[in-house]
Amino acid sequence: WWTVAAALPRAPWGVAASSSSSFSSSATSDGSCTDDEKDPENVLRQFIQQHKPDCRINFKIQGWRWHTMSLIREASRLASALSSWSSSSSSSSEQQATTAKVDFQTVADYVVQFNMRGLHRIQDDLFFPWVRQEIQTRCLDPAVAAAFSAVMTQLERQQTELERLGKQLQTQLSRNTIDQASRTTATLAATAQGMLKTEDALLVPIVAHFVPVREQVSFNNKVIRSL
Repeated sequence: WWTVAAALPRAPWGVAASSSSSFSSSATSDGSCTDDEKDPENVLRQFIQQHKPDCRINFKIQGWRWHTMSLIREASRLASALSSWSSSSSSSSEQQATTAKVDFQTVADYVVQFNMRGLHRIQDDLFFPWVRQEIQTRCLDPAVAAAFSAVMTQLERQQTELERLGKQLQTQLSRNTIDQASRTTATLAATAQGMLKTEDALLVPIVAHFVPVREQVSFNNKVIRSL
């Protein structure tokens, strides 16, 4: 994914689009909710809205995004297949059920052990530490730096949740609980999609603003060499 990303079409960015916040908000006296000015995501959104970084030109680490999209796509396909099988399995023979179980385990192994594990290895070992260090070094606004750190911590927690869901999925398939496996896979895909929304809305434009293109290209080449 890292080597072919440059040749693939890019999705619209929607920098100013809102993403589902994992942080708290405050309420007004009439009970309606208003964004807390100190909410980390809102701090970053305000900064991005003010500076409007050009992500199409100034963000070059595309392989990571496309790898994330690959995980979402494959997990969604598996969830759909599991759901379809669960709905029709009552009319299947024992041999068909056994074959389906083996097939689902094989696909789940690819999604969890190959696709997701490969993505998380890059994020844990290279991408997340590099992003944290770059913004900590280059961002001179303490509020923005602290907000970015808080969002990164939340993304890391969500990544841990993805790993838990992956293990749960494989356990459920080994026990042939297809209904549960279908729901778990759908949750895994939705969690990864939520992470990507946050990353596209907040992480990508912050990196595009603070980190020079040449440094991003150098890092991307480092990732490719590690594959």
